[in-house]
Amino acid sequence: MTLDEKNSIRILSHRILDFLKQSGCSNKYIGIGYMIYHYMFMMLGAFIILFNNNILHLFYTLLFVSVDSFAIVVLHNCPLTHLEEKYLNTNIVEKRSNFFKKCNILYSCEHQYEKQIELLINVSLFIVFKCLLLIAFNTFHIKLHNTNNLYV
Repeated sequence: MTLDEKNSIRILSHRILDFLKQSGCSNKYIGIGYMIYHYMFMMLGAFIILFNNNILHLFYTLLFVSVDSFAIVVLHNCPLTHLEEKYLNTNIVEKRSNFFKKCNILYSCEHQYEKQIELLINVSLFIVFKCLLLIAFNTFHIKLHNTNNLYV
């Protein structure tokens, strides 16, 4: 047995994958599951970034984005994108790139990981800017929402 085969997480993931395949679940459905997880992470992250003004929540989101960015640098691909590619032979990055090409928005490079890093850097900068803006508002005691009942 190699060291890789002794890894308990790998053993568990192989058992789950074998169970899914024995249950009649094809690679297509497994890939769609990974794509759904990917969309859920992106939508929940966008929701938190846009509608949440808690700096701690924004920090956790920034931490999550940073870990994903680190994974992309190390693996040259997002782990979920890699799994989508493995099971579906396509992924979200490729679909987004094709959509941009139809809109005549072209990247100068064809590497997926560079497109992903660019997107995550922009998301990180947006989170940092929002945190700094919230800190500045808090410093000058500027409230972002009115607690008075306007429609009474």
